[in-house]
Amino acid sequence: MTVPLLGRSAHLPTGMARIAVSANVPIALISCGLDPNSGQRDIRVETLAPGQTLEQIMQRYATHLDMRLREIPAYWQIWREAPGLFVDMPDDQTL
Repeated sequence: MTVPLLGRSAHLPTGMARIAVSANVPIALISCGLDPNSGQRDIRVETLAPGQTLEQIMQRYATHLDMRLREIPAYWQIWREAPGLFVDMPDDQTL
């Protein structure tokens, strides 16, 4: 599914979100960062209630990811894969 991410359109996989929608279960968005000075981990958990649509889940996931990447972009471990993630699509095909 194509969602806005870092000011661009990005294609994110939806498999796990589809399973959660069909099972009507909550979803936990989890991200982890590391403070290089103190060595402390920064773990954030956001729970989405059951009953969300696929579009709502993916939009919230993209927002969560966008926020974390803007905070400390160096910690994203798949930057080398980014060219395959970001797509050029007309605005009307994004969420």
